[in-house]
Amino acid sequence: MKKAPLSALSVAVADDHIYALVKEGKRLVLKVLDKELKIIDEAISVEGRKGIILNLRRSRALVSVDDKLLLIRNNEAEVVLTANKPNNAFWHSTEAKGSVFIHEYGEPPTSIFVSKNLEDWERVVTNLDIDKSSKHFHYIVYDPYREWLVVTLGDGCLTRVAVSEDLGSSWRPLYK
Repeated sequence: MKKAPLSALSVAVADDHIYALVKEGKRLVLKVLDKELKIIDEAISVEGRKGIILNLRRSRALVSVDDKLLLIRNNEAEVVLTANKPNNAFWHSTEAKGSVFIHEYGEPPTSIFVSKNLEDWERVVTNLDIDKSSKHFHYIVYDPYREWLVVTLGDGCLTRVAVSEDLGSSWRPLYK
């Protein structure tokens, strides 16, 4: 087993490359490694405290940095979405039928957003639309067998899991 000496905040694999988001001082650097764990590129370097690689698609990356969603392409970062509150972050993503869904985590209201091109984003629903007592979303995933979006909500609310059978247009509790 090979080891890469990186203190990565987030790691993802795509197209025979490993992408690692590394904190270097006050900056977050997206490093690209080959199969031998050699750094072959530094795709971006941006100021930030926390970050997560959310999605890799056709030489483009979605990276959450603090309260911003960045689209990385051609070694350039563009802010494509900002969270509802400054301390919130984009936490997880899933793909369904040609669209990418991401969810925001933090102080309510938090939202689920959808995009077909990773540049233009539309709000689908907020956590408060599903359960007024929820604090935020915890996770989102697409179930390809049932063709459902599934979300978990959190922190002392009645609805723990909700599903959408129409890619976000309507929601119902699955587990209370």
